[in-house]
Amino acid sequence: MVEERSDPDDGVATVRSWLETAETNRVRGAELIGESAVSDIIRERKTALRFLREGRFTVVRMVFEKL
Repeated sequence: MVEERSDPDDGVATVRSWLETAETNRVRGAELIGESAVSDIIRERKTALRFLREGRFTVVRMVFEKL
């Protein structure tokens, strides 16, 4: 089963959560993939969050359930 959502608030909450996780795990992430890569991820998530809030970006989330 696939579910598609276009609720802007849902997208904002999802991307905000991804950003918070990236910021929380920044040190460990830098150890694993390098500080530059982590900085890129955080910058991209901040940009996506800003664009979502401005209505210039959408997030589609798919949920798979075993039937």
